[in-house]
Amino acid sequence: MNIFHLICLAVLLHRKFISCQDVIHQLCVPIKPIIPSEIVDAVDDEANNNNNVTPANRSTSDNLYCECVMENSSQGGLLVMHIHCENRKFKNENFAAEVLPTVTNSLDMSWNEFQFVPNFVGYDLSTLDMSHNAITVIDDNNFAKVKNLSELNLSWNKIEALSINAFARLGNLLKLDLSRNLLQKITNNVFSTLPSMTHLILSRNRFLNETFSVNDVDLYISLGVSTKLNILEIEDANLDTIDLLQGVGLKVAKFRCNQFELFPSIPRSIEILDLSENPLRTLEAKVIPHLNDLEEIYLNDMPRLSSIQEYAFFGLPKLRTVSLEGSWKLTFFSGEAFGDYDVLNGSVTSLEVLNLRGTSLKYIDETLVTALDKIKKFDLNGNPLICNCDVRWIKDIGLETNGRCYLPQDLRGELLTEISDSDLKCRRWSAWVYKTLNGLMILLLLILCGVATWLIVMGLRPSRRVHLQKVGAASPYARVTIEPNRADDLH
Repeated sequence: MNIFHLICLAVLLHRKFISCQDVIHQLCVPIKPIIPSEIVDAVDDEANNNNNVTPANRSTSDNLYCECVMENSSQGGLLVMHIHCENRKFKNENFAAEVLPTVTNSLDMSWNEFQFVPNFVGYDLSTLDMSHNAITVIDDNNFAKVKNLSELNLSWNKIEALSINAFARLGNLLKLDLSRNLLQKITNNVFSTLPSMTHLILSRNRFLNETFSVNDVDLYISLGVSTKLNILEIEDANLDTIDLLQGVGLKVAKFRCNQFELFPSIPRSIEILDLSENPLRTLEAKVIPHLNDLEEIYLNDMPRLSSIQEYAFFGLPKLRTVSLEGSWKLTFFSGEAFGDYDVLNGSVTSLEVLNLRGTSLKYIDETLVTALDKIKKFDLNGNPLICNCDVRWIKDIGLETNGRCYLPQDLRGELLTEISDSDLKCRRWSAWVYKTLNGLMILLLLILCGVATWLIVMGLRPSRRVHLQKVGAASPYARVTIEPNRADDLH
């Protein structure tokens, strides 16, 4: 018995009222093509004018069949079929091939015009791609007859809501992609029927904050996500808060391009964290919890991040990659961002990659070198570096950092690694001497200003001294002496 008859026999067991040839032909054999109604109408019109034109010999119908590929599987060498029906303009009203050959391993129905998911029957189907359609709703038990699915792609549709039994009987599903839909309010326990799910993608559902901003909504407790989840992607969804502390198995969390102003609540099991393009302003000590398993953190293209303070990355013993690329407002990176140097055990980190490309750092504290003893990549490209003796330690690391000088003027544009040590001029005195002198000068100026102010005030102040003048003979206030009348003497 050949493969074709085996397929026919299996399909007849699942749907006896559809002949085997009909099922196979509708998907793979160009005898009974699935032609959208508008094309059929056009063919009929043309056929009326030209009796030689039929749907079977029309060239436009050549792309209306699915491409079916048989190959040996990697497990056991058994034959499996991969059916590719993408970009065929299929619609629900003209698509009837819902029963799949028993050996069908993957079915690609992307870039069509489905408004809901057909009720496929295929117990060997492992991968189903319904992306780039016009699906608005997922019915209850929609996938009950493809229960062995391990990967389901529903991205780039118009799904607004999910019923509680939308994914019923998909107990073996590992990956679910719901990105680029219109999801707003997610029904409680909608993911509880997916106990094996390890990868969930909810990115670019712009209204998801209506679900996660509610205090009592938790991805695990309220929405029913299994603790087996390893990878969670919720990017560009306008989230400003999320609680994932119950996710004891979560390894990868991607929250790029959201509205987090504070560090989200994440479990200690996280290994890779992406918070790029979020409006955090600074990373201070103890902002990042002690994530003992964290290996990579990405803070790229942060629009407001201006400083990395002391101990910002402290308590992350397995941290290998830190990326701040494109965070153009970053002007301060503490030399003790990774903590103090441990005299007995050496560096406190396992840092191998430090990406500071495209930030605005003019200099970097030499203390940072204590955390770079295992560094393999240190990228400073695009920073306005001031090339003096303070950056000589960067050259001594022995890596090409692609850092270029911005000042002094005579070194502008030069690669730091190509500048000789003699060109990196140092000050004659130590920095603390300059600071001391500057302090003394400021104190002297304050004293002089105080003295000058006192003199001006005293000069403008009215005098309290009384000026007494002698009274002269001609003064109207002179003493008057009255003499006796001489007429009385004559008598």
